[in-house]
Formats: sequence, C-alpha cells, structure tokens
Amino acid sequence: MTNAPDGSKATLLRTRALYLIICALGVLLVGYAFLPVAAHWEFVFLDTLIAPEEVRAALAAMTPGQKEVHIWASWLLDLPYPLFYWGLFGGLIVRGLPSKARILIWVPRAAFASDILENIIQTFMLLGTDGLVGIKTAVTLLKFGLYALAALIALTALIALVWRGVRAQGQG
Repeated sequence: MTNAPDGSKATLLRTRALYLIICALGVLLVGYAFLPVAAHWEFVFLDTLIAPEEVRAALAAMTPGQKEVHIWASWLLDLPYPLFYWGLFGGLIVRGLPSKARILIWVPRAAFASDILENIIQTFMLLGTDGLVGIKTAVTLLKFGLYALAALIALTALIALVWRGVRAQGQG
C-alpha cells in the first residue's frame, strides 16, 4: 500500500503531497511560459478569446510565422498545462472530498478534454480551415466554465483538507 519498507503512512502522504506540489508548480511554470511566447511573437493566443469577431480579427492579423508559433505553443505548452491542472484539481478532490470524488473528478477531466479539443480546433483554424469559429467559441466557453467549476471544487476540497488537519491537531 505504501512505498515505505515498514509500511508507514508517512511516505504515502509525502508522495501525495509531492504530487500536488509538482502539479501546482507545473500549472504556474507552464502558465507563465505563455507570456514570453506571446510577447516575443506579438500575438494573442486564440485560447483567450471568446467573441467570434475577436477570434476572426486575431486570425486575420497573424502572419504565417505567428500562426506556426501558435500551433507549436498550443501543443508544447497548452498540452502540459491542462495535464497539470487536471492532476492538481483531481488530486485535491480525491484527497479533500473522498466520498464525492468518484463524481466530482469528472469536472476536471471534462475541462481537460475540452481544452485539448480547443487545441485541435485551433490548430485546424491556424492551418486555414474555415468555418470553425463558432465551434471554437462554444468549446472555449465550455472550457472556461468547466475550469472555473473544477477550480471551485478543488478550492472546496483544499478547505476540507485544511479543516480536517486543524481539527486533527486540536484533538491530538
């Protein structure tokens, strides 16, 4: 059950905490990695745009080089980013709300899936496929809504974890 030779729970708890720390650091590092890419190449990531007119305007303003960089960034940065937030939110939900985790874990999973679907749609758009702006807008709205809901559930789970820890300290 644990990695420790003596079967102690301490190693298991450290491993779980380390997993959450790695995921949190991944979210921060990859999240901030988008900024220099967008600043250096002087474009706005389509992931951040919802209004169809803004998406069309941003696409029309991009050079072929910017579009290529956007595709690379979408797959090199915006693939690990949802993996990290899925791990962080899911890990917090499993640890903080274990009795409801089986159902609640689907929210960060769905956020992850919508983020990847958005990347696929954007890649086609950046390669010149027309007629996807409406679908991209719907998927982006879904992604942001699911991400916000997953973050709220994860925050609730974190509060539950802290509350249990405080109560355990008071009793022990």
